[in-house]
Parts: sequence; structure tokens; C-alpha cells
Amino acid sequence: MDPVYSTATGTDLRDTLTSVADTDGVEGLLLLATPMEAVVEDAFEATLEALSVPVFGGVFPEIIHDGEPTETGLLAVGLPAEPTITTLENASDPDREFAADLDPELPAEGYETAFVFVDAYADEVPTVIESLFRTYGVGLNFIGGGAGRLDDESSPSLFTNEGVIGDAAVMAAVDVPMEIGVKHGWETIAGPFRVTGADGPTVTELDGEPAFSVYQDVVEEHADTVVTRENFFEVAKSYPFGITRLDAEQIVRDPFDVDGDALTCFGSVPEGEFVNILTGDIDSLVSAAGDAYEAAVDDDGERGAVCLRLYLAATLSRRRVRPRAVGRRRRRGIAGWRAHHRRDRQRWLRASGLLQQDRRDRSDGRQMSSRQQRIQTLYEISLSIGPKETLAATAEEALSGYLQKLNCSVGGVYRREDDGSYDPVATVPTDPPADGLLAAASDNLPVVHSTEELGEILPIATETDAGGWCYLFELPDFGALVLGKHTGELDSVTQSALTEVNRRLADVCQSKLTERQLRKERNRSHAVFDALPEPVARTVVEDGTEYIKTCNKPFRQTFGLPDETPGRGLLDELTPETVGGKRRATDTAGKRQYVTTETRCPTKNGHGEFLFHSVPVESEYEAEYIQLYVDISDQKKRERDLERYERLVENLPIGVFQTTPGPDGEFRLVNQGLVDILEADSKEYFDDIAPSDLYLDPERRQEFSERLLAEGAVEGVELQFETAAGNPLWVEISGIVTEEDGEPVFELAMQDISARKERDQQLSVLNRVLRHNLRNAINVIEGNAALLGDAVEEEHLQASVEGIERRVKNLKQLSEKAVTVRSVFDKGRRIDTVCDVGELLEAVATEFESRHMEASFTVGEFDAPVRQSR
Repeated sequence: MDPVYSTATGTDLRDTLTSVADTDGVEGLLLLATPMEAVVEDAFEATLEALSVPVFGGVFPEIIHDGEPTETGLLAVGLPAEPTITTLENASDPDREFAADLDPELPAEGYETAFVFVDAYADEVPTVIESLFRTYGVGLNFIGGGAGRLDDESSPSLFTNEGVIGDAAVMAAVDVPMEIGVKHGWETIAGPFRVTGADGPTVTELDGEPAFSVYQDVVEEHADTVVTRENFFEVAKSYPFGITRLDAEQIVRDPFDVDGDALTCFGSVPEGEFVNILTGDIDSLVSAAGDAYEAAVDDDGERGAVCLRLYLAATLSRRRVRPRAVGRRRRRGIAGWRAHHRRDRQRWLRASGLLQQDRRDRSDGRQMSSRQQRIQTLYEISLSIGPKETLAATAEEALSGYLQKLNCSVGGVYRREDDGSYDPVATVPTDPPADGLLAAASDNLPVVHSTEELGEILPIATETDAGGWCYLFELPDFGALVLGKHTGELDSVTQSALTEVNRRLADVCQSKLTERQLRKERNRSHAVFDALPEPVARTVVEDGTEYIKTCNKPFRQTFGLPDETPGRGLLDELTPETVGGKRRATDTAGKRQYVTTETRCPTKNGHGEFLFHSVPVESEYEAEYIQLYVDISDQKKRERDLERYERLVENLPIGVFQTTPGPDGEFRLVNQGLVDILEADSKEYFDDIAPSDLYLDPERRQEFSERLLAEGAVEGVELQFETAAGNPLWVEISGIVTEEDGEPVFELAMQDISARKERDQQLSVLNRVLRHNLRNAINVIEGNAALLGDAVEEEHLQASVEGIERRVKNLKQLSEKAVTVRSVFDKGRRIDTVCDVGELLEAVATEFESRHMEASFTVGEFDAPVRQSR
């Protein structure tokens, strides 16, 4: 249905809007209003909330109705399709992630057109637009503009079913195709000027000069009027800025305020862009709206499914356009402040080989010819190519420049992998549909296995079934650039001229890729550096002096850092002397040294012992080293303790040795005490003999080995050995069974008891002799006492004899008790010995016969010795 224009208020306005909303076939309502009182009343918000269909729109300084601009009234446009409305609030929040609230599936669900209205005073409008572009690309046709009032920046200006809101953006998507015609009616009068200083919507410098001064000179020359800060707003409405695009309408940015020498515009003006100064009058602007309408009609003169003959004011300052001044135009010399831009431009043209052609074009006197526009566009694209924080950011910034300056719809920067496939680095839209123009273009990327092959195939230009065009360009040694246009083409000259610009993009991307890989390696090294539990420091040499540049946490915890320049004094104390007493050299004559040595260093808590490693690395400094300090203080203490223990064992007067089991085992370890006891020349003597070779009777080795394996430990075992000189000796051995490498090993201690055995034997013989003689004497006394007792009769003599007999008996008992006392002394001391039973019984027989003269004792022969414990 046709738009409904109304100047009604209150209930009449409510009835009008309700009537339009309830009309058959109307599924949504678009409202375009002027700043009339009716739209700020509470009743208007209630009306919006009560409407039966989704509603959206905004407040503008003027609207066009029946071909005439008007500052009053409201247009209500009924839509034949129900819109899906998305509200993006807090449009001035720099940290706001607008893309998170956008549904990327809208194009896939059949939506083709989106109306977008933004609060023109919101700070992050460019971010909103960028989020829409990166989310949807050309999946949706966008139409809309900035809304607001000239007299009140804070007043809400956007309509939804929730009421009237501000500091926001409203998007209404409909599943209806729309042909869009873009005509603004402005003409270029000066430029281009490079924006050399800008902050969002505020332009501070043009071509290196104060923005207001440049703008003032141009406008005063053209309008034949004086431009001051006081009349700036009225004059500037007729002289906006235009951001150029190849084969497309310029993007208009209206300046509305002067702050010092800076100009503030409706909409962002990025630094590095090129702008023209435009002008127009009421006739040209209204005529442009009609031209836009005609451009939206198909070739047969028929309208599409929806074609709205509306003029949506893109900025707030077109409430009234000053007619072009007629009269004498003052010719001001402005060559001086344009010289800076011209020099920059000529340097780039010379580098790209286009300088001579540009000069020819300028000499033709044509104003911004197609070739000049192409050169200008390529220059502006080149300015968008530069290293950013990441590879993706670098590619995204450059791709945005390509798309904006070449008026392309979609695009992508792709990195070629080693297998010939392509990995997207940056694409617009960010998540392109599988059946979209970008997918069609990327499907044509050739699979090659070398950059030479890729260079022979590209560039490629292909027309799609839907009438769009996709272009594939080589990015030498990096990958490929894909551009797509839904309407129009890139001419062959422009495609060819892009070669040098593409090479610059490839170089920058490859540089960022290399930087990213190096950063990964560096981060990995830093992670290892910080994760090491040992102190690590990176030292550098400057002006012949080495100092600590960085260090990890264990280093600081161990050594600390002095307050002066990092580590200069500390490093002198931490750099050990190398072989020969010389410190590691810090010269830079290619003689950097790898050093590994033990050193003693001062620490925060005293001193410590460290294994010091110093490794030279390539660096931009005179020299650079990675120094690692492995704390070996505990290890060195254990080594010293072990050395003391070894010295103690080595100097013991007993033999300490280690053997493997069995008669044919081997000696693993012997001390000097064993060497001395066995009268060997050195420890090497034991390398060539088996343990059984030490036994006087080698068969005893097998018995001892089996017993030790069975019991796990023995103590005080007496054995007869033979020394290296052939001398027999008695030894007493104690030991345990341990394991080494999963095998049993005997650890034994041996004492030479030959002298003790000899003393015991002497004492035993002396004991037998004394007892024998004592008993003989006692027997004689006892016999004589008996005879004397028989011979005397006197009582007093008989009593004396009896006394003699008692004393003799006591002496006999005392002799027996001497044996018992020795047994008591030996009680609790187990002595294991191997003895000859025959010899033992001979000794017993001798003692028996000495006690009992009338008896005899016979000892037979035995085949094997037995073990005696006593």
C-alpha cells in the first residue's frame, strides 16, 4: 500500500496508525517522523506498544512527501511482510559486542532486506555498521540512516513496539527482495584530501593542516562568503564531506560542529581516508531522491515485490540546504596546503609505476577522470595495508579497504597450505553462506603445489549464474585474494593495476605470518623458560658489559636482583671461572663460548653450589647468553658424606667386601682392610680370584653361601681362610644379602680372629693342665686324709682330719665352679665355628681320664665335621 502521511496528534494519530496496522496485507509498520510534539508524548509510546504488528522507524529533521521536504508530520508505511526486529542497545559502549546480538542465520531463513536506523549521536555507530557488514556481508540488502533531532542530542529518536528509545540501533529484516537505488545529489568541488588526523567522527587534520582552515578556504572560495565558527552549522549543511568509492556514490559525512581547528561530523571519518568537499542545492537533492527511486525500478519499468518511493535522510543536517551562491568566486591560492598530500601521492605513484599516466591524466584537464579515480582508489587501498596486531587483523583491515574502495560486496584473504588447499584468514561476511557469492568464488581457487603454478593461473574473473562477478588474485608467496561484486564489474585495467597492491598485501601478510610463527616459538620458549624449576637468566652484552636482561621466578627466588640496572653487579658474582681461572669471555668477535662447570654462588640465604651452563644465542646485541643454574648443593653434600663414609670404610682395620653368591662368585668391592688382612698386594688381586679361593677348604664357601641366602643375614661365623701368601688364618664374618640390578649380592664384614683363636687354645690347654694338677693334688690330700683318719683315734685329731676332708671337698667344688663361671661368661654370645669333632672328643677324653684314673675313654674316627654352638 502507499505510504500514509499524517500531521495528526493524540488519539487521531493513534487511530491513523492503528488503521494502517490493521489493514489487510500489512504485516509490519515503518514510521518516519519529524520532531513534532506528538511523538514525544507518553500517549505515543502507548500507541506503539498497542499496535498489532511489529513497528520500527525514527525521528528525522525532515521527510519528503509528494516530492517536497517537510519539517512536520509523519509517514506510516505498511509492509507486506512481517519484519524480524533486532534492537542493539548501548550503542555508545566501546566494549559492546554487537555481533553477539545479531542472528547470522537470517539470510539462510529467507530474509533479503534489512532496514537499519541508528541514533546519530551514538558513539559506536561505525562499530554497529561494521558488525552488520561482517555478519551478513551482502546476504541482506540494507537501507536506513541516522535518526535524531537537531535541537536535542539526548532525546530518544528510534521507534519499536517497546516505545521510543535512544543510544541504540534498530534493524528490521523482511523476507522480501528490494532493489536499492543510491543517489545523493552532491557534487565535488575540491579534493581529494587525505585525513591525516581523526578520532571517530572528529577530523583534526586534512593533508597535515588544521581541518577547519582547509575546509574554510575551500568553502569561502566557492560560496563567496566568510565561514566562521558562529555560522559554521548553517554554511556546512551545503558543504559535506564525501568519501570516494570506485564506480559508486561517495559516502557523505556532514560536519556540524567546530571545536578549535577540528570538525565533528555525523558518522565516523577514519584516519587515512581521502575525502572530497561536496556541495548541492535543494533542487539537486530532491531530484537525487527521484533518481534513486528510478534506479530501484527494474529494466522494464516495473517495480519489484516492494519498492518504496521514500527519501530517508542519511544525516541530520539536511533540514535546509543553502542555494549555491551566485557571484564572484574568489580564487584563493590553496596549493601550499595541498602540497604535502601531493608529495605523498607522487611517491606512491612512482613506486607503483603509475606516475607518468597520472601526470598525463592531469594535463588533460579532466576533473577526476576514471583513470585518476582508479589511481586514487589504488593509493587509498595501499594505505589500508599495513601490519596490525595479528595476521587476521592485518588481513581484515586490508580486505575492508579493498571492499570499500572497489565497491565490492564480499571478499576473502586466503593462505595457501603446503598441500595446495586454502585456509581463510579473513572473510566478509565472517561466516559466509555455503551458496553465497564468496563460496562460489572460493570454490574456484585452484589447487596447486607451488607459488609458481598459482602465479601462472591467476588472476581469474568469473561470472556467476546469478549475474555476479568473482575475482581471484594471487598474493605472491602467501595465497590468494578473492573479491566478489553482486552488480557491476571490475574493468581489466583495474584488475591489472591491483598487482602491485596485492604484492604489498602478500608481503605484509607473510611478514605477519612469520612474526606469528616466531611469536609462537618465543612464547613456547618463554613458557619453557618460566616452567623450568631451575634458575635461568638471559644476559646480553652492550658496550662490552654483560648484564641480566630477563630471568625466571626461580632465579629471583634463589639469587634476587639488585636495585641497580638489572643484574650488573650480581652477574659478576654469578659468572664462574672456567678452566684456567679465566671467566667466560664476553667479546663479540665470534668467539662465544659454551660453558658447563660447577660453581659456588652467593644466594639470598647464604651460598649454594650450582652446575652452571652458559649457551650463546643469536641476537641483535653484541652477545647474548642463556644461563642455567642447577642447584647441586644437596648432591654435593651427599657426595661429601659419601666420601667421608668411603674413607672411613677404607681405613677400617677389618675387611669390608661385596661378592656375588656361590663358590664362583666375583668380588664387586673390597676395602684396604681386606687387602691387608689377606696379605694381598692390592685390590686388583681380587679381580682374578673367586671367593672360594680364600677358604682353606673351598667346599666351605658353598655351605656359607647357601646358609646366607637361606637366612638373609649371618653374624659371627668363624671360618678358616688362606692368605695370598699361603698362610692360614681364622676369620669371623658377618653380613647380609642385598639386591643390585635384581640380583642378590653379599655385603660382608670380616675380622681376623687368628690371635684370639690362639689365645683361646692356650687358655684351654692351661685350664686343663691346672685342673688336672689341682685334682691330682686334691686326690693325694684326700687319700692321705682318709689314711690319717683311719689311723688316729683321738677325737680332737679325728675332728682335724674331717676338717681337712671338708676343705678338700670345697676345693673340688671350686674347680667345677670354674667351668660353670666360664659358661656364664659365654652365655648370650653365640659363636659359630667349624671344628673337628675328633679333636674335641680327644680333649674330653683327656679330661675324663684325669678325673677318673680307673676309667678309660676311646674315640673313634668321623667322616665329616659338624657345627658346634656354644
